Amino acid sequence: IKACFRRDDILFYLIGFSNGCKVAIDVSYGNPNVSGIILWNPILQELADNKNGDAGDSRRLYKHPVTGKPYKKFYSLRLNTRLLRELNSDKSMSKLIELDKDILCVLSRNDSSIERFIDQIETLTTKKHLSIEYIEHTDHLFGSVDKVEQVISITLEWILNNVS
Repeated sequence: IKACFRRDDILFYLIGFSNGCKVAIDVSYGNPNVSGIILWNPILQELADNKNGDAGDSRRLYKHPVTGKPYKKFYSLRLNTRLLRELNSDKSMSKLIELDKDILCVLSRNDSSIERFIDQIETLTTKKHLSIEYIEHTDHLFGSVDKVEQVISITLEWILNNVS
């Protein structure tokens, strides 16, 4: 895009949602062309290290009722062994801590899949370039059109504030 428009002052922001936040973090890590990242309800490995609550027993494998394949419970999700291997090798939270870019986290207050991670994300607020915004009374998918519009509005406002 920079070459196409023959401009060097173009800013790139990446948006990741849920497990896709890992992609935004990975692509922006060490990439000088990315100005910042927006994480909507991030699910990251260090966060997915489930040990209590309704996340399920982290040591127990269950048998899928249809496929018969093994999985672990993680809130309302069933993590298959391929996804578990991917999660176990993920270093997204470590990369996020080291990332020297503008970061926006938009989090659902009633999202059971990130509820126990909010403290961990909030500890990153000591980074001067991290902003956290909360969407009240919604779930992991932001639930309704008005909540999605709120997420988009927060995101665009944040980008415009960073550009000016």
